[in-house]
Amino acid sequence: FPSHDKSNAGLYAWSKSQTGATELPGYRNHLWNGVTTTAFAKLAVGLAKSDITRLLQHWVPNGTVTKAELLTLFAEELGFSKDVVRETEGSRDIDRTLVTNNESQNKLLWMLAGYDGVPTIPELVSEMVEVDTGRR
Repeated sequence: FPSHDKSNAGLYAWSKSQTGATELPGYRNHLWNGVTTTAFAKLAVGLAKSDITRLLQHWVPNGTVTKAELLTLFAEELGFSKDVVRETEGSRDIDRTLVTNNESQNKLLWMLAGYDGVPTIPELVSEMVEVDTGRR
């Protein structure tokens, strides 16, 4: 991706700032399954209200996406054409996915964050964009 200043330090902020772009490069060989800042904030509130004092657990959503798929989700949620994302190969394969060894604790964390179950990445992206754009 092109270099960007601190105000556009994350992938979502960068993609959001590209409103007039004709093409956004998205790597099909970079995998990700993290959580959004919105979901993380909800978990922080849920944990603060709970009696959990110590838990060592990867907290993961349902599924995995490539960076190209993630950019496409951002584009669709922001009202850009999904065709603006051009899938390309990165110089090397990158897998930034996590797994959980305890599905029940993973689900518990999602429930503490206010979710009915373990959400998908598209659901998390939709929620985050709704909060960010004031639609929610």
